[in-house]
Amino acid sequence: MNAIVLLNPSAGSLFVRKAAHDVERVGLAFAAAGLAAEVELIRGEDLEPVARRAARRHVDMVVVGGGDGSVGAAAAALADTGTPLGILPFGTLNHFARDVGVPFHLDEAVAVLAAGHVLSVDVAEVNGLVFVNNSMVGAYPLLVEERETHRRHRHTGKLRAGAHAFASVTRRLPSVTMQISTGDTSTRFDTSLLVIGNNRYATGVLGFGRRAALDGGLLSVYATHGRRRRHAALSLARLVTGRPEAANLLQAAAVPAITVTVADPSVKVSADGEVRHLRSPLHYRIRPRALRVVAPPPPPGT
Repeated sequence: MNAIVLLNPSAGSLFVRKAAHDVERVGLAFAAAGLAAEVELIRGEDLEPVARRAARRHVDMVVVGGGDGSVGAAAAALADTGTPLGILPFGTLNHFARDVGVPFHLDEAVAVLAAGHVLSVDVAEVNGLVFVNNSMVGAYPLLVEERETHRRHRHTGKLRAGAHAFASVTRRLPSVTMQISTGDTSTRFDTSLLVIGNNRYATGVLGFGRRAALDGGLLSVYATHGRRRRHAALSLARLVTGRPEAANLLQAAAVPAITVTVADPSVKVSADGEVRHLRSPLHYRIRPRALRVVAPPPPPGT
């Protein structure tokens, strides 16, 4: 088997200052597993076009080393191409890798790639932007921007900066009026946070929960109450800690497509933790089994 391996040097467990060492250790791990691999360092913003070009080379798999944002970019390039995506979970939280079952230790993850078992899973998209975990509108994109600003100015880690950002955003928690349409049903309400998930989260919404299946063919929709800031902040905190059942959710649904309209024509939207400015209305849809992913085989008898 041969693979092209794309490492994002800004991922949580990789660092630009030791990039050459990261390339070497990943190359050695692939060689030890009997895999031929071209290992490259690729900036996050270049991952999607580079992965797209790699797929056209007809390799056995394109492997991305990074976090959920890196995986989402590679998934956007590889969906519907037939080229399998391999994952080296080098991010901070690695939600998609966890749900797929990829081990976090390098040698164990490479062993999964060498075994070559492939799953077909769903991807979701909003206005053409692909995501593998979830997309959010409202407070969370603001939190991400605040976190990254704090990291740049204070040179702190992502978790510490995230705690600072959460405290800052909840003090001025916004409420957004949204019109949500699913087929013949339309609902208008105020919320501080709307979450659209790629398949249903079993116990959490913001990624701390797990998904029992990645091929259910449905988007999961969650929203918090947004009229009173104290109640909205409490709901957001409960969602962040993986307790949606206690979060007083305004709406929960499972649908193949949904349209979200807000008054502002430009909307801050997060997709797999990356913030983009998109035009309203936001058209979400599921793309069933569009992505092939290298993953551990299911346990015998399942």
